[in-house]
Amino acid sequence: MLKKSLPLIAFVLLAVAGYLWATRGSEMLRMNAALDQQYVDTTVGEAFRGVSETANVEPSKARELLKKAEEAKPENGYTDYLRAAIAAKEGDTAAATKSLLAGNEKKDVIHYIPELPAHENESSLSVLRGLSAHGEKLSKDNSAEAGEYYTALQVAGYRVIRLEPITTLSVAAGLSLVNQVYTDGIKHFSKASPETAKVWEKEQATFKTWSKDYREKQSVQLGNVIYEVGKEAGLTKEEISDVAIRKPLADEAKQAKVDDLMLQVVVKEQKMLRKLVSTLPKFNASK
Repeated sequence: MLKKSLPLIAFVLLAVAGYLWATRGSEMLRMNAALDQQYVDTTVGEAFRGVSETANVEPSKARELLKKAEEAKPENGYTDYLRAAIAAKEGDTAAATKSLLAGNEKKDVIHYIPELPAHENESSLSVLRGLSAHGEKLSKDNSAEAGEYYTALQVAGYRVIRLEPITTLSVAAGLSLVNQVYTDGIKHFSKASPETAKVWEKEQATFKTWSKDYREKQSVQLGNVIYEVGKEAGLTKEEISDVAIRKPLADEAKQAKVDDLMLQVVVKEQKMLRKLVSTLPKFNASK
């Protein structure tokens, strides 16, 4: 019974901000130079972090930061997606669409981080919500520009699901974008282009089936990893349950052993996510 309940507990924790166990485990991750090291770039990582802090209050400052990020990594489409989100927040559909299209043409979609671990340095993902919010508004306004915006956003959403370095939160951000753009796009195309609406309805149904399967497998598989790590640390079922909800163990020796094993959980989580995302359906727009 405990083993069955652990996946659900673990998924709730991960959906908030990626998997983070304890302070000591977090420090271990920072010290592990091999984990996601290829995605560490101080200049771009700090720029992305700054965008998350300024996009809503100082969009001009956020754009300056994105210019620096683009100069450092010109082939990274994620920079364009953030720029599109800022334009979308301002209601500039043409500018947002232009940036989405530019990002879709670029080779990489990488959320560079200023330091490890990845799941503690992905705050700019929240900025992407502006893309969905604008899409919802367009679906109500019957804008002539909406069709191109939705088509570009659909491609971007699929690419964000595969964002690196991959975390539970990054995949969730992509899932949210794709789910919403299908809902808004179908509403728009049902009037502007009924044939396109039918295609999107079919794709949405397939995507919903996949995303449901993804969530179930992600939850179960991560729960199993936690259970296995707990057993390896010599924990009782009750202690594994406590650890799953981040409750410190009374036995300091056991807690220390658990902390030492946490890196395995993060590494296995990423491997698992990449494998699950590799099964993402490919439609014409997402290829």
